[in-house]
Amino acid sequence: MEERKYTPAEVCALFGISKSTLFRWEREGRISRPERRGHRGERFYSRQHIAEIGKYLFREQYRQLARSEGEPDVEQRMQELAEQISRMKFVAFGNKSGLFELDEIARNRGLSEETVRALLDEAARLGPAHEDFRVILEVIARASGKRPQGE
Repeated sequence: MEERKYTPAEVCALFGISKSTLFRWEREGRISRPERRGHRGERFYSRQHIAEIGKYLFREQYRQLARSEGEPDVEQRMQELAEQISRMKFVAFGNKSGLFELDEIARNRGLSEETVRALLDEAARLGPAHEDFRVILEVIARASGKRPQGE
């Protein structure tokens, strides 16, 4: 079975970044260059790229949190980071523990719009026959009554 490839739009939605940021990270060598296909050279990212981006974002956000320790919004930023990591684990790597972590976050404080969109996209990609489809919809439903702080 061939490894799933991600378009720039899917990668950006997964991490909540813009295409210009993604392409800049490529140019700067922060992530490896993706495979390009077709007559227009469309980019396709692998799980390895997803892992590189996740590690880079985690390091950068951790540095920011370390510098701002003791500030009032640090707890909220840590919760946002945990949500991003769980979203990446489930959507990019198919790790079900990420979905269960998102369910817990949805129960406690809700989910960001980016995470809800990513889960809806994943549910559509998997289809109603997939075992995770119903669980994804339940997680989204639990989150619908709660909004994350700051939104």
